[in-house]
Amino acid sequence: MITEGDRLDVADKLLDELCKIANNPKINKHFPKIIERFMLLEKEGMSVTYPSCENTENKDNWVLIEDYFKAVDNNADKSSQIMFYPMFPEDAQYSQLANYYVQRVSCSAYGCESNTITINMSCLKEETPRFLAHNFIHELGHAQIAKKEGRLFKKASRSQNERFQEEINMWTIDYKLILALGGKNYRNASKKMAFEINQWWRRERECPGHGGMGIALKHYFGNLQDRDFDNEIDITFFIYCCLMAADYYLDREKSKEKKLQIIQEIHTRQYDTEKNLMSIFSE
Repeated sequence: MITEGDRLDVADKLLDELCKIANNPKINKHFPKIIERFMLLEKEGMSVTYPSCENTENKDNWVLIEDYFKAVDNNADKSSQIMFYPMFPEDAQYSQLANYYVQRVSCSAYGCESNTITINMSCLKEETPRFLAHNFIHELGHAQIAKKEGRLFKKASRSQNERFQEEINMWTIDYKLILALGGKNYRNASKKMAFEINQWWRRERECPGHGGMGIALKHYFGNLQDRDFDNEIDITFFIYCCLMAADYYLDREKSKEKKLQIIQEIHTRQYDTEKNLMSIFSE
């Protein structure tokens, strides 16, 4: 049985890792957008929660464990405080939606209807706090944009292109953040793969071998326990390197077009198969 203490333990690990990332000199110097995310989170606070019934889209149907950290700014709008939901396999009983997320491959998600960041612990299992933190940072970006655009507690109403453009921004920040933090070996592996991807796009070579290509990303995240997750890490590393290749080797307009193709493929195929996902990158 999952207790409230189990969920708070996840929040403890998350906050510790976020503090490490925020205090890294490279982040302070080169990633003002990440620091801005952390500052907004600190200003508005965050609650740890889990659903109380099947309708998880209604913000009133969540159990508040505690205000994990309270808003620093007394004038902060607590009604827009982010909820953090560490979701365990046992939570599948709450709703069809919860069961769907527990069973799917995705590690994390953000829902503006309830302003909730969900981390799927059935994917993470005993994974590292660093891996947990990077998933949270990605979803935090979505949450803060939703507030800025006035979409909190509302049904999704944006066009598909608007959603894709937001994902391009999120994934681009993701790859650049890990590139900065990953160390020399990770940077070298990424640069090598990005170069080979560009050659592939130019029809100068075949698709780079992708089996096991994510080893550098696995080393950065730490000792990932779930061996079944290796394939997704490989593909994630490949996607990061495709985005990097688009930034490094293509002009501005072609880079935007290629990134849109990549993000469209991710979200329409949802890692359906490696072959399907990777087919778009050579077009």
